[in-house]
Amino acid sequence: MNDDNELNLDFDPDVIRQYFEHLAEDEQLSTVPQKTPVAAAKLKKIVEGAILAAAQPLTVSRIQELFEESFVPTKEAIEEALVALQSSYADHGIELKEVASGWRFQV
Repeated sequence: MNDDNELNLDFDPDVIRQYFEHLAEDEQLSTVPQKTPVAAAKLKKIVEGAILAAAQPLTVSRIQELFEESFVPTKEAIEEALVALQSSYADHGIELKEVASGWRFQV
């Protein structure tokens, strides 16, 4: 942590990509037609992991870029996941916060 009490974790897009591939294998999504929506509960977990792994705040557009083309969620779906995450962390020592450069967890 730095002086501003920000979490600063290294972001590795390959790790996130491998996670998506693992999810696709688990649910055999690789055979599903184009533009398959990601379930809300799973999207919430993916968004949470991406933000926690990121070295800097993530915008909704940047979160969308983490998905393979056939699984890209809508901006609205990501925003719903972000709001759900904010509620989930309401009683925790960290919070999900939107700042000028995107979304981040902070103390």
